[in-house]
Formats: sequence, structure tokens, C-alpha cells
Amino acid sequence: MIDALHGLASISFACFLVPRVTRRRKLRRLIHKGEQEKTMSNQVRRFYRVSAIFGLFALMGLFGAVPAGAGNSARFHGTFTETPAGAELGYDIHGSAKMTVWTDATAVKVNVSGLDPAKAYGSHLHNGTCASGGGGHYQDDEGGDIEPPNELWITNSGTTLSPNPGGVGHGGGSADWAARVTSTTQTNARSVVIHEPGGTRIACADLT
Repeated sequence: MIDALHGLASISFACFLVPRVTRRRKLRRLIHKGEQEKTMSNQVRRFYRVSAIFGLFALMGLFGAVPAGAGNSARFHGTFTETPAGAELGYDIHGSAKMTVWTDATAVKVNVSGLDPAKAYGSHLHNGTCASGGGGHYQDDEGGDIEPPNELWITNSGTTLSPNPGGVGHGGGSADWAARVTSTTQTNARSVVIHEPGGTRIACADLT
């Protein structure tokens, strides 16, 4: 009889203990799972933070060569056409010129075809319209030096624009000053003119 009572007591205790043990195990698993999810969440947040930082540095590196005033710029475009002298010489010029003016810098790029691969051309920012013949070289300090940095020359080989064997010339130039475009007292940057080696103007693009 006593043994039977001991057996019943053991079974009752086990029945009481097992659910508690099971609950504790479930609780520990839930706590462990929560800690894992929290760790993963923190890792994901760190990943996105690091990715954002590296992305910012990449953008800074990509645009690091942009002039200081690049946040406030004006853009001008023009299409090259032959001058009367260029047409007489048999040129068939096609291409474009682009000028960007920042608060403290100016950059000009040209892409032109129809040039003689055997020649090295002059290409400069000018202060007159094509209809008026292009005027003279634009100068930041009017009456100053007749070369960069007071003037802006568009080149790809030394001081000249030299076309490739197909007669195509790609060139660029920049200056650490903002070209005047709306002055009423001084000359403004109005066009890009291409010269033959001897100085004959063969093509012009108005910048508008």
C-alpha cells in the first residue's frame, strides 16, 4: 500500500513538474530567438549605415573634380557652322560646343567633325556672336594677357585642338573665373571659334 502511494506521488509530481520544465524550455527558446532577431536587426542596421557611408564617399570621389561653385551653374550650348571663309576652303563642319559657368569657374567642351587630320587648330572662347564675326578672344581681364589663364582655350593637345584620323576633334578647357554672360559694361562670352593654323576662322558656335 505504501509503495503504491509512493508511486502515485511520483507520478503526480512528474505530471506537475513536466509542464513547468516544458514552459521554462519554451521561455528560454523564445528569449534566445528574440536575442538572435535583435542581433540580426542590429547587423542589418549597421550594414545599411556602412553602405550609406561608402556610397557617400563614392559620390564624393565621382564628383570630386567638379569646381567649387558647381551647386550654382548656368549652361550654354551652341552648334558649329562654317564661316564664309571656312566654306570657301571646302570645310563641312558639324558639331557642338557646351559652356558651363559656375560662381568661380568656367568650362567649355567641343565635339566637332569635318576637320583636316593633318592640321592642329586653334579653338577659343570669343566675345562676339557668329553673325558679327565672333569678335575677339574673351578675356577675364580685358586688355590683359592674350593667353590662359586670362583667356579660355579649348584644346586636346598642348595649346591646339588636333582632330583624330577621321577628322573629329574632341577638346575642352577651363578657367578659375566665371565668364561674364550678362554684363552691360564689359564684353560677354558669346561664342566658340575654331581657327586654322594660320588664323583663318573656319567655324563658329553661338553659346545660348
